[in-house]
Amino acid sequence: MISYQHSLKELNSFGIAAQAEAYLALDTLAKLSLLRDWRERPNYILGGGSNILLRGDISGLVIHNQLKGKRLIGQDKDFIYLEVGAGENWQELVLYCLANNWAGLENLALIPGSVGAAPVQNIGAYGVEFSEVCHLVQAWDCKYQEMRKFEQEDCRFGYRDSVFKSVYPGRFIICSLVLKLRRQPVFRLEYGSIREELGEQPLSIRAVAEAVMRIRRAKLPDPKVLPNAGSFFKNPIVSKVILDKLLAQYPKMPHYPQADGKVKLAAGWLIDQAAWKGKKIGAVGVHDRQALVLVNHGGAKGKEIVQLAEAIQQDIVKKFGVNLEPEVNYWP
Repeated sequence: MISYQHSLKELNSFGIAAQAEAYLALDTLAKLSLLRDWRERPNYILGGGSNILLRGDISGLVIHNQLKGKRLIGQDKDFIYLEVGAGENWQELVLYCLANNWAGLENLALIPGSVGAAPVQNIGAYGVEFSEVCHLVQAWDCKYQEMRKFEQEDCRFGYRDSVFKSVYPGRFIICSLVLKLRRQPVFRLEYGSIREELGEQPLSIRAVAEAVMRIRRAKLPDPKVLPNAGSFFKNPIVSKVILDKLLAQYPKMPHYPQADGKVKLAAGWLIDQAAWKGKKIGAVGVHDRQALVLVNHGGAKGKEIVQLAEAIQQDIVKKFGVNLEPEVNYWP
């Protein structure tokens, strides 16, 4: 059931060659009993492997979440409640909801990875975050060996953050989610070029999803062709004071006001302005069409990608006085 010295090269989208001391393919809830002997050791929860960077071999147990299943558990005149196994593929879930005309995930189309990563990262794209469709999260507590339910507010969602990521990393294994999906869509078209991409075609959740997919395919490299982890850095949040100073020097700098009075900047724009887009250093580099994506050109080690990320971070602080935080999770 548990294998040892297990290769992770094919299980991370950066294509980094590394080994796990121990590995478990978690495809049934019954296998959770195998975790008792690992309560005092580090646990790493692996989904689609699309948002991790392996800095080296992993000491501890890698739990590969492969719990599947989709089940309609409730509905009313406004909402559909859908339970989904954490090991399901996110994009396949989006397509499933589109086929049933259930709204809420259309802006999140083509995000790589598995369903279980959605609450951990509070994944988001084009003005929508997972927290907006989350009703319930069911997770296994590795410390107390019991199942726990987290209501939406219990998850403490933030920008690419949650209680599972920053408060209890490695403690909880997401087993399933309950999504709260709309019968009648509330369209979000203001972010990026969605409205422009839609043109004059009739508005529908499928049209929005297809527009998002076209935009993403045009900008983002396929990890199977050019290994990467998608957007590497979070978009930084700054104060109005810092924004005003930057706008005085860069009046065309994109920025997005937030509900708390602060402002979100575009990390990709900052990296592009600092002339990192398309730059290659050995086996690693910055993608030539999207500066937010770091890539493995072949045979790179995790530490080389870390070094590139740190060089970019230092340069952005020097040029703009803005700190970039990785969105990608570093292992170990």
